[in-house]
Amino acid sequence: MERWGKGRVFLNAYGPTEATVEALFARCTPGQPVRIGRPIDNMGACLMTRSLTLAAPGEEGELCLFGPGLASGYRHQPGLSAQHFPVVDLPGLGPTRIYRTGDRARLGADGGFVYLGRLDSQLKVNGHRLEPGEVEAALCSLPGVIDAAVSRLATPQGADRLIAHLVMAPGAPRPIRSRCACGWRNSCRPGWCPRSSCPCPRFRAIPTASATAAPCRCRRS
Repeated sequence: MERWGKGRVFLNAYGPTEATVEALFARCTPGQPVRIGRPIDNMGACLMTRSLTLAAPGEEGELCLFGPGLASGYRHQPGLSAQHFPVVDLPGLGPTRIYRTGDRARLGADGGFVYLGRLDSQLKVNGHRLEPGEVEAALCSLPGVIDAAVSRLATPQGADRLIAHLVMAPGAPRPIRSRCACGWRNSCRPGWCPRSSCPCPRFRAIPTASATAAPCRCRRS
């Protein structure tokens, strides 16, 4: 914004696919933090607690969307649809179907929403969402791997890379991509295959906030 904002109008549009791509927007101002702003016409947004009640004024919470732009759900995944598209009671609206974005936000002084990060361990790699726990579970199923964690390596001039950090069983050979690629591709979704791997002695076990990640003993520390 400092370089290109003068004499131009920049709008920051926010919205996941589940809300027909765009749900909020904000006009960007040079010298001010970039925000995700207010809902577009016919869409609404609110901050919810983990128990799906409205967050108190001034508190941060999970950004939830509602309105006719919401998707019907995930195809052939009724359980996941119910988890992410619950019906809650909103003041003045009554029972309302919302979409839980998993994004942490707060309401700014101007009435626009400020993005604060994720509530879970989800990564975005080259524009695609990725659940680290699912990839880690797939890696743990490979011969000789007793623990795994994945991380995203962002490069300024190239594509993001997904890196696998592996704890190998005693005596197991150092993992080689050509040897593991077939197993990765058979176990992971398209685009979720790590580009490279590195052996690690161990991980420090920490709790994860992800409710959808497949089980794996350790998480990235």
